[in-house]
Amino acid sequence: AISDDHWHHVGVGVTLHGDRATAEFTALVSGGRYLGDRNESLHLRTGWRLEDGEWRCYSAERVED
Repeated sequence: AISDDHWHHVGVGVTLHGDRATAEFTALVSGGRYLGDRNESLHLRTGWRLEDGEWRCYSAERVED
């Protein structure tokens, strides 16, 4: 599970489209069960939608540079 790894927030860009939003960010993932002693920088894009007054994530993908 991802919870075994350590995530470090680097920066977030958010674009709003009415009741939907896109967030892009880079995270540094280090250690844990799946990466061992390695560190890896990931660029991720997530899709969000406003439902009943709460933002809910409905998609997430790794963006290749």
